[in-house]
Parts: sequence; structure tokens; C-alpha cells
Amino acid sequence: MWGTVPLLLALGLFSMATIVHGGTINLAVHLPFANTSISDVAQIKNALQLVQSDLNLLDPNRQTTFNIIYTPTDLSLAAASSAFHNDRINSNVLGIIGDYYSSYTQPAALEATFFNIYMCSGSATNDEFSSDDYLFFYRMIASDTSQGIMMATMVKSYGWKRVNLLFPTGSDHGTVPSLHSMK
Repeated sequence: MWGTVPLLLALGLFSMATIVHGGTINLAVHLPFANTSISDVAQIKNALQLVQSDLNLLDPNRQTTFNIIYTPTDLSLAAASSAFHNDRINSNVLGIIGDYYSSYTQPAALEATFFNIYMCSGSATNDEFSSDDYLFFYRMIASDTSQGIMMATMVKSYGWKRVNLLFPTGSDHGTVPSLHSMK
């Protein structure tokens, strides 16, 4: 999550062109947590408020304000899609940060491309996000395949002959296939 703070600042800088005209720039943050009594959620919301304050200092003339909209997606594909549409229609967002998992990021990322809305995730690692289907999607972390290749390269560079790898059973995605291919 903390990779999201610099990302929000980057989106703010990206939107500096809008500052010439003034107004409000809405940025949405999609995360799967609806319960704000959970300490992590409270900390995330506090961090977003601090970032919003910093973004609002970008315009020395104070003609432009930034509004960060926190939208829980509740670990649901339907809620993730609904969050995108609500933010696009009701809040006229310039960009979206999130979601937490690749599977919940995918519906909004596809729609973001269709509506020319920038979207970035600090945790979505699915290789599909590197395809041309996601022209307006950016990520702050390497893809699953890239992570697997990096781990295998590291193991080889250390000259290790054996490595124990723990992963969930049935894990046929993520870094595991990349590691198997590097034998």
C-alpha cells in the first residue's frame, strides 16, 4: 500500500496540466476493505488524507484542488466493477489507484482503457496487464513472470544447488511457473 503514496503524488504531478484551468481533480482509490474499524484501513485512510493535503499544495495559486475518493471493493468482482462506474459517473475521476488483487483490478482496468481513465496498482502482478488491452494501466510492481525470472536468476547467481520453495497447492499462476521454467 505504501507504494501508493508516491503513485498518488505522481498522478498529481501528471495532472498539473489541468491546474492551468483550475477546478477539482478527483482521484479514486479502490481497496477491498470496507470495515474502517480495522486498523490498517484507518491507517490507509489517514495516509490518503495526508497525501491529499500535499497534492493540494501543488498549485501555488490555489485554483485547483485534489479530491481523493476512497472506494471499498469488498473482495468482489461485481463491487470492483461497480466502484469503477460509480467513480467515473458520479465523481468524474481522472485516475484510479487499486485494486489490491489482480483479479479485482482486471475489470476496472479494462473499463479504464475503454474510457481513457488512468489506472495504477501497487500490487496487481498478472502478466495480462502488460498487454495492449490495458493501455491506460500502470503498475508499481513487476509482473509475476518477471518476479519468477528474477528469483531464479538470483538463485543461479548465488550458485545454490537446492532451494525450498513454499507456495499454496494448486498455484498454477504467479511466480511459480516462471521458477519451474528456469530449471
